Amino acid sequence: KEKNSLEDKKNEALSFIQTENELTVQKSALYQKRQHESKVKEAAEQAKYSAAKLACESEQARHAAIRNEAQELEETRALTEKECKVLDRKAKEVAEELSKAEREEVQLQVNRKHIKGKLKKAQDSGDKEAHSMQQLRSTVSALESDMDSGRKETADLEQRLGVEREALEEISAGLGSKTAELTAAIAEKQQELAPWREKIGAHQARLELAQTELGVLDERAGAADRALEAAKAELRRVRDERVGKAAAAEERVAELARVNEELEAADKAAQVGEGRAAAGRAAVGEARRREEEARAAVGAAQSQSAVLRAIMRQRDLGKISGIHGRLGALGAIDDAYDVAVSSACGAALDSIVVQTVAAGQACVEFLRSSGVGRARFVILDTLRPRTSSGATPEGVPRLVDLVRPAGAVFVPAFQHAMGDTLVATDLEQARRVAYGGARRHRVVSMDGAVLEAAGTMSGGGNRVARGAMSSRPAAPDASPETLARLTAAREAAEAQLAEHQAALRIATASRQQLQTRYDALETLLPRLELELTAADEQVQMAKRRARDLADEAARAPAQAADDAVRAAAAARVDAEKAAISELQAQCSAIDGAVRDLQEKVMQAGGIRLRAQKARVDGLRDRLATVADDMARWAAAQAKANADLARAERQAATKAQAAADLNAQLAAVTAEIDALSHQALAVRDRADAARALADTRRALLERTREAAD
Repeated sequence: KEKNSLEDKKNEALSFIQTENELTVQKSALYQKRQHESKVKEAAEQAKYSAAKLACESEQARHAAIRNEAQELEETRALTEKECKVLDRKAKEVAEELSKAEREEVQLQVNRKHIKGKLKKAQDSGDKEAHSMQQLRSTVSALESDMDSGRKETADLEQRLGVEREALEEISAGLGSKTAELTAAIAEKQQELAPWREKIGAHQARLELAQTELGVLDERAGAADRALEAAKAELRRVRDERVGKAAAAEERVAELARVNEELEAADKAAQVGEGRAAAGRAAVGEARRREEEARAAVGAAQSQSAVLRAIMRQRDLGKISGIHGRLGALGAIDDAYDVAVSSACGAALDSIVVQTVAAGQACVEFLRSSGVGRARFVILDTLRPRTSSGATPEGVPRLVDLVRPAGAVFVPAFQHAMGDTLVATDLEQARRVAYGGARRHRVVSMDGAVLEAAGTMSGGGNRVARGAMSSRPAAPDASPETLARLTAAREAAEAQLAEHQAALRIATASRQQLQTRYDALETLLPRLELELTAADEQVQMAKRRARDLADEAARAPAQAADDAVRAAAAARVDAEKAAISELQAQCSAIDGAVRDLQEKVMQAGGIRLRAQKARVDGLRDRLATVADDMARWAAAQAKANADLARAERQAATKAQAAADLNAQLAAVTAEIDALSHQALAVRDRADAARALADTRRALLERTREAAD
């Protein structure tokens, strides 16, 4: 009975056990299925992880190469900027030297032009003097020929007069008693007339001398007037030339002021453009940095396990607070220590860092309820920072000291994960550091071999652990959307930088053109000033020349145009003419008596005597005419000889002055040639310096663009 009463419970128990067995079998099958699916997912995720890791390593290598290239470009840029400054300074020095040489050359050119002007005037004056001397020599020769002819004619006339006079005397003697009284009366009257004729001859000689002097004075006065008019015309010409040069200089000064203002504006524009370009480069660098950080964070997020993604999604949804993320993503380490930290602490770095115990428990409950998987958590509130343990063997670094945490709050977590693990260069040093001292240490080599303090060692294999930590902390809020936004921001910053650089190139080119024009004007203005100074000197010289000629025309009796001397000469001419007229009037009665007596003699002698007397008088008149001509020719010859002597002296003086001017011109020309060669060499150096500076600036611009 009791057995039967327990039968139901037994059957119930057997049914429960059977059900439990079936449940266990079903759970086992479910677990096996989930395990298989997990292995498949794990294999797929592992493949994705490997691909992402390879891509990350390739990207890191490319990034390192770009960073090295950027560093080299930055060094090249700094060196090129320094070279540009040196070249600009040298170009400025050479430009100043060239400007000085050009100013000296301009001064010499002005001097040469002045000397050429004086030489041309001297040559023109010399040509005029030579022509005048040739005319004077021709005049002297012609006068000498005329005087020879006059002397021959005088001798012939005197000979003929003697013959005709003898014939006249024979005719007169034949008249005898008819004309004796008349002849005696004529002789008496002629004796009375002789003193008067002597006086008239003396006055006539003085009259001719005064007339000659007056002619010389008139000629000199005319020459002085012509020279004065020529000097005034030259003064007007140089004044007009000076006005033109002054106007040109004023235009260049105004242009220099305008170009200076434009150059200052271009300098400001270039400075603004440089500032904008620098700000643009900084903005592009910052945008690229943020994009790279976001890209690295997105890559890290994509390579995270499903457990970490689920936990982080709970944080992002606000369901669980106090979650910081994967420990390895909360710090950074140099790429050189990637293998070491991944080998020594790879599993610990996969731990999820939470702030409080409650946050950790909430995460565990979520994983248990969702069945996503398992995870290891590091609770910051339960950790305390540790101090350094002192010196290390051989001075090797502690692994934790190489980490750059994203914040000081995460230092205890890294200390907890890494402990006192040391980093050795190679396995040989790792063995010495780990076991060579009184105290054993946990050591990891750079190639990933881990030596535990207990004496065990792990490592080897064809693949090494990598990627547990990056060289920069990941952005905490990275997402594909954020990455896309940052990429767009980077592209916009690059486009804006390109605009700033284009504007800077335009401003730089404009400034360079203005600087070239400014330098040309600075070089030209001193030359114009020298030419203006030379024009002022020419004006002053022309003024002095005109003033001296005017003074000569109104100054002392020794000068040719002296009015008092000319008036005195004219007065002497008038006085001599008056004296001659008075003497002729005083002796006119005697002349009349002689003519009457001679007429009576002619009447007494008849036609024959009249004819012979006419022949004698004709010869006497011709002799008087020839004598007058001889006297005039002698005076003209004396004047021509004096003028020729004076012209020869002036020609010799001017020839010496021309020789001196030619010597000065040759010396100045030699100086100009030497200075021109020097200026040409300096100009070549200046052009080479400018070309080299332009080349360096272009290289600098290309380097900046490449660096950007």
